[in-house]
Amino acid sequence: MARVDHILASITGKLVRNSLPEHLRAWEEEYRDKGRLWKGAPPPVPDLPAGSRVLELGCGNGKTLSAIQRRPWQATALDVFREAVRLCRKQAASPARLLTADACNLPFRDAVFDAMFAFHVMGHLLEQDRHRMASEAARVLRSGGKLFFLDWF
Repeated sequence: MARVDHILASITGKLVRNSLPEHLRAWEEEYRDKGRLWKGAPPPVPDLPAGSRVLELGCGNGKTLSAIQRRPWQATALDVFREAVRLCRKQAASPARLLTADACNLPFRDAVFDAMFAFHVMGHLLEQDRHRMASEAARVLRSGGKLFFLDWF
């Protein structure tokens, strides 16, 4: 139910109190209280054809999105934390499609992205949610699409 509340919140623009799972609430507070958590140079991103439809899962405050936006791609980025998306929007070099959504329940049709970036996302998830996120990633990637994954396990 918490995930449904959060997705509805992103659609309606109204955050439902306690809509995040308990193990994630501290991150929302960190973004709200401390602002830009992830600093330093953005990670390198691989070459993809111009016009590629790219999705970033867990955009945080926009560090990786800044590297993605330097490329001639159609970028969409999301984060489960409303505060992170707000910070990312302020950091974005150019307009990007940004939304508050759960990477374990992606609000996209099947097979719509050519590539996906998931940098330091899975480490925040419980084991069952890691499996759901992987399934969702496979669902929204086109045949032959690429998932670029980086984490600290």
